[in-house]
Amino acid sequence: MSGRREALVAAAWKQGGKQPIGKGRKRKNSEDDGYFVPASNGAKESNNVIGIIERIRLENFMCHTEFLWEPNPCVNFVTGNNGSGKSSVLQGLVLGLMGESKHIKRYSKISEFVKKDCSKAVIQVTLRNTGEDAYKPEIYGSSLTFQRTITDAGSSSYLLKDENMKDVVRKSKDAKDECKRILDKFQIQVDSPIVILQQDEAKELLKIESPHQLYRFFEKATLIKQCFDEYSEAQAEYTKVQDNLKEKNKSLRQLTAEYKKSKIRYEEIKASQEMNGELMVAKGEYAWVRVHAARKNIIELQENIKKLTEMMEQHRERLMSAHELLAEKKLRKTEMSVCLEDESNKFGAQEQDLIKLKEELDKLKQDLKELNSSLKSETNNKNSLAQEIRVLQDQINFLGERETKGELQRKEQRRVAILANLEEEKKNLEEKINQEGMTREAQDLKIKQDQEKILLIEKEIKNKRERRAMLQRELDELQGASEQHLAVFGAKIPLVDKAIKRSNQFRHTPVGPVGAYVKLTGEAATQPEVGRLVETEISRAHLTAYLTNDDHDRRVLMRIFDDVYGSDGRNKPRIFTSKFFAVNHNVRRPRCSEPVLIDYIQVESPVVFNHLVDQKSIESILVCRTQDRAKALMTRRADVPEGVAYAITHDFYRFFPARENASYRSYYIEIPLGSGMLRATMLNLVEERRDEMNGLNEHLGDMEVEKAEVFKSQKSFEAEKRRAMTEIQRLRKEVANISSQISKVKSENESGDGDSENLRARLRTRQTELAVSEEKIEEILSDRESTTRLLREKEGSFKENKKQLNELKTSTNPITRELRVLESEISSKTKEMLNQEKLIKKIKSEIESLKADIKRNEEEEKQFSVAAKKITKKELNPDKSLKQLNAKIVQLKKKLAMKQENQDVEVFVEEFNHLREKYSKLKKNIENLNEHLEVVAKMKNDRSENIMWIRTMITNSVRRRFNLMIKKFSACTGSEIFLRIDHVKKELRFVFKTENGSHTNSDVSSLSGGEKSYTQMCLICALWDMMQPPFRCLDEWDVFLDAVNRKEISKELLNFSLNNKDRQFIFISPQGACDLSSVDHGVVSVTEIKKS
Repeated sequence: MSGRREALVAAAWKQGGKQPIGKGRKRKNSEDDGYFVPASNGAKESNNVIGIIERIRLENFMCHTEFLWEPNPCVNFVTGNNGSGKSSVLQGLVLGLMGESKHIKRYSKISEFVKKDCSKAVIQVTLRNTGEDAYKPEIYGSSLTFQRTITDAGSSSYLLKDENMKDVVRKSKDAKDECKRILDKFQIQVDSPIVILQQDEAKELLKIESPHQLYRFFEKATLIKQCFDEYSEAQAEYTKVQDNLKEKNKSLRQLTAEYKKSKIRYEEIKASQEMNGELMVAKGEYAWVRVHAARKNIIELQENIKKLTEMMEQHRERLMSAHELLAEKKLRKTEMSVCLEDESNKFGAQEQDLIKLKEELDKLKQDLKELNSSLKSETNNKNSLAQEIRVLQDQINFLGERETKGELQRKEQRRVAILANLEEEKKNLEEKINQEGMTREAQDLKIKQDQEKILLIEKEIKNKRERRAMLQRELDELQGASEQHLAVFGAKIPLVDKAIKRSNQFRHTPVGPVGAYVKLTGEAATQPEVGRLVETEISRAHLTAYLTNDDHDRRVLMRIFDDVYGSDGRNKPRIFTSKFFAVNHNVRRPRCSEPVLIDYIQVESPVVFNHLVDQKSIESILVCRTQDRAKALMTRRADVPEGVAYAITHDFYRFFPARENASYRSYYIEIPLGSGMLRATMLNLVEERRDEMNGLNEHLGDMEVEKAEVFKSQKSFEAEKRRAMTEIQRLRKEVANISSQISKVKSENESGDGDSENLRARLRTRQTELAVSEEKIEEILSDRESTTRLLREKEGSFKENKKQLNELKTSTNPITRELRVLESEISSKTKEMLNQEKLIKKIKSEIESLKADIKRNEEEEKQFSVAAKKITKKELNPDKSLKQLNAKIVQLKKKLAMKQENQDVEVFVEEFNHLREKYSKLKKNIENLNEHLEVVAKMKNDRSENIMWIRTMITNSVRRRFNLMIKKFSACTGSEIFLRIDHVKKELRFVFKTENGSHTNSDVSSLSGGEKSYTQMCLICALWDMMQPPFRCLDEWDVFLDAVNRKEISKELLNFSLNNKDRQFIFISPQGACDLSSVDHGVVSVTEIKKS
């Protein structure tokens, strides 16, 4: 606001204001309070004022589909019929310059300004940007364009363009902030009625007669109201700070009392601490005695390590010799395996021929089975036809004899009995068909289940065989590995280690595998289940991982992995990259009696230690013996020890602590197979792999047996299905035969004399069918005989080929025997290596134990050395023993404890220091705040005086200009009109005087419409002359004027505009412009807007 206030002051002084004349001097009739009224400066020759409107473009805005207007830089009259869109141009100007719809008082929603049936409206307003006060001319040039896009959904976006209409600021939020800065620079307030007087505001203004409403108009137009509003807000903030200061003073009084009380106790404790001198000397001597003892132990332990190291080197030489012999044996084994494979390939073709011959045999057997089935079916058909022929012959013979009436009755009775027997037999056969159908469906379901079971078994067999092959390769690699201690982390880890040692591309040699630097200690070393728990928590991925110092080393190591592992990406170790540090991280243990994961491991490398701290947080994982203990610690948030991530238990459960929005959670930890890596040796690793291999072989054997049983079961189900289908076919033929017999018996009573001929015709047909059936049986018998003969020939060839193949395989027996011998020798040599490795491991374990003792003594020596130096500053050689010094320290502590009365001195001193610091800070803060408030109070008073001075200057300037402009009108009315502004009552009045000087009245309503309009237009011009915005707009200012008054007021407005050519004026009226015959047309422009 300070920049705007300075602009107002500059504008006030621009009017040439002088100091008032002395008190008591006679005022002139103009009643301008004695201020000098200067003559107009006249129009300037050039117009370089920033902010002049150069172009307005509207698209789909209100009634305008496409509108472009480049107004005159001086005076513009805009005319047109009602509804043509004149006011829309002014409203577009307000919205384009970031105005809000409430300033226009046309629509409540911004989306209502979009033309009907259009999705958006675009407003572009181009302002001049020239002269010394131009805004960033190097970016925007001589003009800048505001663009606002309004959508029918009610959203707006902003853009800023340079003189070439190129986007400068595209983001809507950034553009909006930049627009505000530009408008402040150009002194444009679109919500000010002095800058833009909207149609509705103009009508309301011309109707205003209340002095209070006129005063509010004056305050808004001159920005005085904004100054007072901002001052009120600042005053409210000042009051809040004073209240805050009172609270701080109250807190300071309480803190001062507490500080004085604690200070007395602190001085008492300080006096008692002087008794610690003798105790500290005794502690120093005690510490130096411990240091000397630790140094002596370290020397003895180092001598023992040297002896054990010499023994271990001897065993390592034997182990390397065994490695060389084992490598030769394995190479010979590989050569023999290749020879065996070559020999086996020679009789591979014979094996394929034998398989094809077996398939042909199976097909012939199936064909023979189908022929037997067809023969059986045709034989049944033949028997059925023979039976039907015998029945027909009996019927014909029977009809040939004379039948008496009694014989006919007996015949009818016999026919009924035959029908009943045939129906009963047909019903029984249909029931058998249904039963056989159910049997066939049941066999189908069982066959399908067996097929699915076979597929699953075959898939599992395939997976087991692949696993067996992989285990065999891993065993071969483990047995041939040169670095046996690394092979436990992966069969190819020794190869990776060799490649790393050979490479000279690393800036820092990678560290890995991580597990090689981690040893189990405490319960984890003695109890296998605890060790397995620790290894599971660290995870296999981290134990086999490698660590690099930077990304360059990571890429080099990745290339080595690609060379060693090839396409086997699944077994590649992980790589972690982080800066190598030579010292361990300073970890903070949780405040809890339970051990943490870091207590169960010993890490030899600081790099590995820091990695496990960073990646696995080993210092924050509790290890509890029971679930009850872990649950008790993790259930309630208040019970969770500080710095604990979660807890694990000896029975493999993980407990996560309760959080703000969730209770505690527990999960079971999957136990991995095997003995683990940290506890593993080459011996037990090879044994595990062999045990797994044996288990796989046994499982494969069981699965092959199971598969054979399922195949056998499937074959039996298929045989039962074929039997059921054959039986169904036979039964259906019998049913058809019985149905035929039933039809014949039923037709006997109806046939009459024609029965004999019909029966003979049917007999001939059945005899023909019987002959065809006999011929078909003969054909099937012939095919069966040829198929049987071919089957015998194929079986003979199969036996012969199988015998030859067995003879060929016998030729490979010497190679197989040699392979067995080599495998036996390799196994023996492997056992010898494992024994050597056991010895090396045992010695190494002893060395590690001695190193741990050395490390413990070194830590003890370092710890007591540091403590001793803190006390004595230099090394001592005390005469007293460790026991004597300890007794002296105990006695001194008892005396000191009695003097201090069991006070917790350290805690109190820490609390006192904290209290003293808090007291000093609060006191200094209050002093600074008081000083700042004094400065702010002075600034506040200065600001209040400045606002009052600005208001006085603006009031005098506006009143002076108004009185000057109204003189001509006063002469016409026969009375003088003066402007009176009362800031106490907040009233703006027009005072009328007669020629003799007596006051008539101050009621605006006593004026005619034209007089009132002229008076208020003079007020607007006076405000214009004071505020000096770059452009001024009036919309329908002449709405209540008749022709005469309109002409006079238009003329005055035009003269005012021509006298201020450095500013731009826009007058909108449906009644056209005034008389412009004597005006330079380059200065004034008339624009007519027509209805679209």
